Parts: sequence; structure tokens; C-alpha cells
Amino acid sequence: MRELALFKKKHYTEIDHLYTIGVVLVILGHSHSSDWDTFSGTILETALEFLYTFHMPLFFVIAGFLFASSSRIDQEGYRTWIGKKAIRLLTPYFVLSLAAIMPKWLISGSAESVIDLLLRPRLGIWGHFWFIPVLFLIYAIWGFVRKIAQKKNKASVQLVVMLISSVLYFLPITTQWFGLNDIKENCIFFAVGVAYFLQAEHRNRFNKKTQKGVACCFLAISVSVFLFWRYNEFAAVKLMIAVLMIAACWISATILRENLISKWMSAHNFTFYIYSWPFQAVMMVLCERLCCPWQIMTLCMFLAGLAGPALIILVYDKCRWIHCGFFDLILGVRG
Repeated sequence: MRELALFKKKHYTEIDHLYTIGVVLVILGHSHSSDWDTFSGTILETALEFLYTFHMPLFFVIAGFLFASSSRIDQEGYRTWIGKKAIRLLTPYFVLSLAAIMPKWLISGSAESVIDLLLRPRLGIWGHFWFIPVLFLIYAIWGFVRKIAQKKNKASVQLVVMLISSVLYFLPITTQWFGLNDIKENCIFFAVGVAYFLQAEHRNRFNKKTQKGVACCFLAISVSVFLFWRYNEFAAVKLMIAVLMIAACWISATILRENLISKWMSAHNFTFYIYSWPFQAVMMVLCERLCCPWQIMTLCMFLAGLAGPALIILVYDKCRWIHCGFFDLILGVRG
């Protein structure tokens, strides 16, 4: 097994495609009314429940893969590295959440959202923002593990952490305090990303065998759908579905050709993640006022989730005179 510090920074085309797939799935997952009763028993409800088993774990796998591929933490040191992560991830989290506190107070009449923002991310101002502090905390944990591993047997330390992550997934922890439930459910996927990178000889094996890749992708999706249909109530089955679907996404990404749209969306994936829901929420309210059926609402919200962040990115690129570090951070522009 190669040492992490020896890997040089490299651009992975499949990661561009994976980010694009992930962004589209997240926007699709948010394209529905907040009142699930309006589409209860429909194919949309089933599709969303299936989608939720793997669309966010996909991002943690990508994060783990890129974490393992990067040597920044070794070059900069743990404190500097995690400090930069905190600035990049937590600045938009707190700035945009705090900006929405007053409207939240006016609507709900409760100050509990401030506590949720700080201590229960999933219940904070913006529901989808839970991912940001949870990812940061997982980075902090794995970065610390990597620091320890430099002084110990790397393979053994990583194996122990992966085993612990696997055990954590099945523990009956349901509390939202400090994002513990989300950490225990997603740490294993970060570990999967790290492990996959370390298995260098297995990467990109489908690139020159497109037919084999398509067949494996179809098989993974078929098995996932079957498991979801019959045994979705079991935690182990949900984990298996997530792994199979992430594998299907990854195989698809390796056999796709590089293109400018995917590369552009990948470069701005954080912006799409942060700003897609505000546009979708506005569209949801409009559709509800017009009494649109769930099919029309889903389509309109999906298009709004794609178009809104894209417009922000294009306008910001044109207005070079307002560019600065602070706006880069709150807009999710990659530094």
C-alpha cells in the first residue's frame, strides 16, 4: 500500500462527472413540495426515498477519495490545513445562516433556530446545510488520524479507523446534537473513498472496457432497486444499496468522456449545493400559490435549482470588479 504523502496532485476526470452527477441528484432530491402528502403514494415518493439512500453518501466518498489523493495536509501541517477547511466550509455556512435568521424568526417566532444552527446542523436555518459542518468534522477526524498514522503503521491505523467507521454506522445513535447522527452514518462513506484511492491498481479499470462497465453499472442498479423494493427496512441493506449505487455512479463516470459542461459544474459544485435550494424554495411557493400538480412543481423546482446557481456564477464571473476573498467564500467559489 502506498503512503498517502507520496501521491502527487492529479486531476481526475471521473471526479468531474461524479460531482456533476451528485449536484443533479441533490437538486432532484429537493424538487418536491415540503408537504409530502401532496405526492404520497406516487412514484416520486418512492424515487426520493431510493435517492436518499446514496445521493449524499456519494459526496462523502468523493471527499474521502480527494482527501487521500491530496498531499496538502502533509505539506501544510494539520493545523493550517484544517484552518483553511474551516474558513472555506464554515464561512458560507454561518454567514448565509445568520443572514436568514431574522426572516426565520418572523415566520416561526422562535429563537431556537440559533441553537440549531450552532449545535444541531440538520435542524438549522437551511436544512440542506447540515452537510457542511458534518463534512468539516469528518475532515477534522480523518486529518487527525492521518497525522497519527504518519508516526505509526499507516495501514494498521487506517484499517482500524475504517472498522470503527463501519461499527459506528450500525450504532443506534439518533441524536442531532453536534451532527453526531450524520457523522456516524457518513464517516463510513468517507472511509470508502479513502480505501478506494489506496487501491490504485483497481482504478479506471473500466475505461477501456466500456461494455463491461455498462454491464456492471446496470447490474449494480438492478440489484440496488431489488434490495430497496424488498428489504429497505434493514440498515445493512441500506448500506449495501448506497455502496452499489455509488459504484454505479463511479463506473458511469469512468466511461464518460470529458466535456466542458461537466467540468464547469464540477468546478462550481459547492455553489450549486449552497444556492440551489433557495431558488427551489421560491419556486415551490409560486407553484403552491398557483395550485400546480406535483409533476409540474417537481419539474419547475428542478429547473430553478439548476438555473439559479448557474446565473449567480455567470453574473459573478462577469462582474470582476466585485471579486474578493469574502465573496468567493460566501458564493462557494473554489480558491
